This record gives sequence, structure tokens and C-alpha cells, in this order.
Amino acid sequence: MVAIPPTGVTADEVLRELIEVLASVLGEEVVAVMDVSAESSFVRDLEMDSIAIVAFASEVNERFGERVDFIAWLRGQSLRSLQKLTVKDVADFIVQGR
Repeated sequence: MVAIPPTGVTADEVLRELIEVLASVLGEEVVAVMDVSAESSFVRDLEMDSIAIVAFASEVNERFGERVDFIAWLRGQSLRSLQKLTVKDVADFIVQGR
């Protein structure tokens, strides 16, 4: 069962929005070629460096900042967790509205 945040946003909607953010940060053609999915890892699969991750985090915070503090959540992650972070992990965090 998928948790639906108070705003009524579904996990699929959040996932679609996150892929739009990735297209904005990395370029639409890159996202299309890489076949981004929920299981895509930011570091391993999408080969994002720290600058791209900061740009992604900033845009996610702009879109979802009223519901969640994404940047604070990222700061609380270990380096190992950040290296394994997937698009689904971020979507789950947003949907849960932590």
C-alpha cells in the first residue's frame, strides 16, 4: 500500500516530477538515453557529481519544500547512503512527508 501525503500527491506523481527535475538538471536527452527509473541510483547509474546533486536538491526543495525539508534530510545521510541513493528513495521521502 502506498502512503499518500496530506496534499494528495501520489508516489507516481512524485516520481514523474523527480524525473522532470532530473531532465532539467542533466538535460532531457541524457535522461532519455539513460532510461531513468525509480531504481536509478544518482551516483552509480546517473553518474551525478556533487554539483549536479546540489542542483537537483535545490530544485527538489523548490518544488516540495513546503511539505518536506529535503536538503536537511540529505545532510543527515551518511556518505555510504548518499552513494546508494535512488530516485525511489527520494520519492518515498517526499510521499511520506517527513
